[in-house]
This record gives sequence, C-alpha cells and structure tokens, in this order.
Amino acid sequence: MRMPLRILPLALVVCCRAFAQPCNEVQIDTEDAAIRTLSDRSPAASDAISRQCIASAIEVSSALRSSKAIPQLIRYLSFKKDEPPDVGNVVVLLHPPIEGEDYPAVVALARIGPPARIALLQTIESKSPAQIEFQNAAHAIALSFLHEPGHAPGEAILYLREAEPEADAKARQNLEQAVSSILKTPACARAQSGCTDSARKAPPK
Repeated sequence: MRMPLRILPLALVVCCRAFAQPCNEVQIDTEDAAIRTLSDRSPAASDAISRQCIASAIEVSSALRSSKAIPQLIRYLSFKKDEPPDVGNVVVLLHPPIEGEDYPAVVALARIGPPARIALLQTIESKSPAQIEFQNAAHAIALSFLHEPGHAPGEAILYLREAEPEADAKARQNLEQAVSSILKTPACARAQSGCTDSARKAPPK
C-alpha cells in the first residue's frame, strides 16, 4: 500500500527524530553498551548527538571502573567535553570541578587505576610530548594515585621512573618529559613536597 504523498514528509520527520534521540545513562547503562558506543564512534566526532553518546559512555565506564573499556578510553584521551550550558552570563555547573574532567577519559582511566597504567605508560612512550594524548596520559597516571590510600601523585613519578631501564632512548626521554608534565599538574601543586621529593630521586639504572 502506497503512503499518500502528503503524509510522507511527516512520516520522515517522525522516523528521523526516533533515530536521532540523544544517548544518556539510561540507554548506555552497561559495560558492553558503553564499549560498543565508544567503538562505533570517533574521538573527532563533531555532531552533538555523537558527542553526547561518547560522553555518556565514558561516564558509565568511569562509574563501573571498567577494565574492558581501557583500550577504547585510551582512544578517547583527546576527547574534550563540551562546555556546560551558558544561561545568560551564568554557567550551569552540576557539580564542583574535578581535576582533569575537561577530558573525561582522563578521569575514567584514573579511576580504573592500576589496570589502566600499562596502557597509559605505552601511550606516553609512543606519542610525541606535544600531543594531547601524551599530556593526558601523564595526567591520568598522576590522578590514578589519588585514588589509592596514600593519595600521593608523586608516586606516579616513581612509577614512570621504574619503567625507564626497560625503555629505549626515545621512550626514556618521553618518560622524563612526562615527569615534567606531572610536576605541573594541580595534583602536584597541592602535594608539592611529595612530588618534588619523588622527582629528586635519581632514575634507576
């Protein structure tokens, strides 16, 4: 049965709206759903619906501390969260600022902690220090130690230094660049003496 032409445009609008519903935590509420959402999209996505899907999937992965999501979260180290809505001259903040939250994969990987550190270390060793993935990987390692009992970001410096003996010359240089990057983080500004003490320790031979 053919649809009358006058009804067809309305049907197309309804159809497109049905498929264009934004993602949220209700729709992406499991580990597998979050991973699938991230794998199906790109960190460079520019349309609002895809970006909302990505942000929701990263948030779910963070809440679940999903080790399975680590490879995808590494892909999204360069994904920057959209600015909160600006109502007139008032910016709507839903919660107090969290260090690193501009790049939600940084917070997610930090919360996952030790299982994520090897992948973050590999990112540091393989990327240029000028790349945002490099900076964010170093930041995520530093923040991951805040979730441990000592709450000591300086431990991240010792962690990077421990990797140096097994690294080649280029990777060792990158690791030292990452140490410098960590020293500039707000986490180390708050724990300055601990970070400075860790940085003063000679790298292992």
